[in-house]
Amino acid sequence: MAELRPIVDVLRRVPDSHRVFTEPRALAVRIHRIADPLLDELVDLGLPVRIQGSEQFFDRNDLVNIGLRLGLDSPQRRSLTLLGAALAAGAEDKRILRTLDIVGRCPNPGHDGACEFTLAHWLADVPDVTAAIALAPHHLRLELELEGGPERHLARSEAVHALLHSLDDVEFHHLPDALAGDLGFLRATRLADCRLATHHLVGQGLASGLEVRAAFGVFLAPPMSVPHCWIELRDGAEWRRADPFFLRALAGWGIVDAALWPADREPVGAYWKVADALRAFVFHNGAPLRSSLITRAEGPPKT
Repeated sequence: MAELRPIVDVLRRVPDSHRVFTEPRALAVRIHRIADPLLDELVDLGLPVRIQGSEQFFDRNDLVNIGLRLGLDSPQRRSLTLLGAALAAGAEDKRILRTLDIVGRCPNPGHDGACEFTLAHWLADVPDVTAAIALAPHHLRLELELEGGPERHLARSEAVHALLHSLDDVEFHHLPDALAGDLGFLRATRLADCRLATHHLVGQGLASGLEVRAAFGVFLAPPMSVPHCWIELRDGAEWRRADPFFLRALAGWGIVDAALWPADREPVGAYWKVADALRAFVFHNGAPLRSSLITRAEGPPKT
């Protein structure tokens, strides 16, 4: 197992003011797969913890990052394996069919008043959607058809190469929302998530004279997809996908082969763009809601 002190040192680069201590010790062990002795050792080395009564509570991002850095059998690790499979599937077939169920759930069951959900019906007009139906106020089903196919690489100019490798010394790290656009934090800590990396790459690319823009959408990986951010680069009359930072992270975690997925390879068949910036898919009583993205590789289930 990797040395633990360097991992705690990396975690401590995030200021405590950005931590939310919501995860009880039992959840850290049962869900995040951090065994009790390991958790004790991490706390002794300085892992931030809060005591309420006799119970220890941890920050969820800290637990997720520990699991990824130690290669534990956590939900995030299993999700990453699905992402790797989705990239491989996108490369194998020219036509990728997916059914995406976007489902919102009440974040605070038992609250006063009724739940009022609002769906992002504009998703029906996004490219690659072939059918859309609202199954409930909190449930939208989309049929998608995406382009996949053989390996494609971005134009190999000096400026593009420099941009794609500008984050080679930056580590992937799940960040709190407040730091997702903080380029000063990236420069000081050499940590980023997909949101902060995209923010950097767009700014760096524009400063280098490239036509580059942010993309937000869904990394489609049956059975459970994830929201994701990446960049697009202009190539003649076409905008091409690029995700050098996350592809390198996946290779570092052993999810994909770095030789097969270099920084200049375009990830097709698994990336569905819905907007140029982060947008919520479901709202609960007017507030944006994190939704489940249930995904199937076949058509919709029979009813």
